[in-house]
Amino acid sequence: MSPIFLNAGTWKSYEVTYGFDPEFKNGPEFLAEWKKRDQTVFKTKTITLKIPSDMKPGERIRGVIASNRSFEDFAHKNRIAMYDKTGNLPYGGPHKTMLKEAAKLTGHPELEHAGAIVYGTSNGGRFAAHFAHFWPHRTLAVILDHSWTSGSPNKKVSTYEYAQLPISLGVPYFFNSSQKDAKGNKDRRKLHHSWCKSATKSGQACTAVISWEDVGHGEPGDRTLQGVWLEDVMTLRVPAVIPMNGKPYQLLKVNPKTQGGHMSVKIFTKGLISHYSDIAVGPIKKIKPVTCWLPGAKSAALTLEWLKKNKGKVKRDFSQDIITAPQYQNLKPYNMTIYKFLKTGKYNSAYKQIKKTPEPDDIFQKQSYQSLKNQVADKIRTQIKQIMLLQKVGDVYQLQVFLRTGSNFRGIPPYDDQASKAVALLKSKEVQKDLVSGRQFYYTLAKMNKKRSMNDIKIFAKISQSNPDSLYAKMAKVVSDRLSDDLNAPLDIESIRAQL
Repeated sequence: MSPIFLNAGTWKSYEVTYGFDPEFKNGPEFLAEWKKRDQTVFKTKTITLKIPSDMKPGERIRGVIASNRSFEDFAHKNRIAMYDKTGNLPYGGPHKTMLKEAAKLTGHPELEHAGAIVYGTSNGGRFAAHFAHFWPHRTLAVILDHSWTSGSPNKKVSTYEYAQLPISLGVPYFFNSSQKDAKGNKDRRKLHHSWCKSATKSGQACTAVISWEDVGHGEPGDRTLQGVWLEDVMTLRVPAVIPMNGKPYQLLKVNPKTQGGHMSVKIFTKGLISHYSDIAVGPIKKIKPVTCWLPGAKSAALTLEWLKKNKGKVKRDFSQDIITAPQYQNLKPYNMTIYKFLKTGKYNSAYKQIKKTPEPDDIFQKQSYQSLKNQVADKIRTQIKQIMLLQKVGDVYQLQVFLRTGSNFRGIPPYDDQASKAVALLKSKEVQKDLVSGRQFYYTLAKMNKKRSMNDIKIFAKISQSNPDSLYAKMAKVVSDRLSDDLNAPLDIESIRAQL
């Protein structure tokens, strides 16, 4: 039981022996050759399961996933157990009997009830979706790489058929396809787009991304976006506080019509290559028409970056306005009040409620109270940190814009203190000229994300000459130089600042 040293961190491994899951034995048969039960049903099996070795007292395992080096960073960070996959789903997947034995061996009784993140490439992705369809209460999320599907989403299936893909209401799906993959002369990007758009209307939480990566059919590529997407999904799907002592808990159903955000895109295809254009992301009800769903602000922002790398054109970006509040179960009224404020983004009201609520004696309610308190504190710290960052880099225009979004933090002493300093700076005569330059710079930059022209290069060149020592003149010079070399060069603000 020695730790395994990997890039993601240190792991403890356990040899788990278990019997065949009765639910799988009596469940659907996915492939014709699997009907020969003696080839797939076993009496006992032994696999290796590992958990992060730096788990602190009171920390819970929050899910399980089949071992794969590309998911190790994500799994270690998010306290996900990894197990040996011994074949296609469902039989090679997370047997309930395996989780029960692992819970005993690891000393983490909550592991018995952990939801599974299932994934696969091509046909394997469709196996994963079928697993979620038949066992949604056991499936945390589904990752489908290059898993094209023909026709409309299947609302109900009884067995597996090639190219068929059923929906699993409450269980989020992530579709990924690269530009290089044209196996079978099928435009997987367009098929994913169509399926996801239709499934979202049916209430299926579904995200479809066209990757810029030069990888073929058998390679999923970079998992970074999938990891961030899964983190946002876990916030919605896994209770923030998991009960102690192995008490059963349920994964929470995700409703794409009331939780997370939406993305709207137009798709255009040349040959077998597809791109997204007119991309808009933001909170529910703010984005129309709806193409697909996004679980949170972080995954929405990174999705935009990926799509822009793939020649995608962004029309509107309201990703930062998407609120993904942690989910709680069985809260007492005093905790429920805090939670409601947190869920609706009323952080000042949540802060005041915490201040007047004594810490509960009940262990579960106490843990929930501490978790809620930490969530609110983290939101406040993040808001203050952004104000300080914008002041430090001298981006007074973005500072002015950002302060307008802080109404739900006003009345919180640490925030008010930092915000008042920022307001005083903005009122000073020294920054008035910079505010004008900043407004012109960002207006032109936003305009170029929709449509670019040679005339825009002249505008940035003019800004760069107006006040050469100012931040906006320097950033305008970077933009002007980039566009002179390549009119389609990336223009994200972080890389522009980094080049100064």
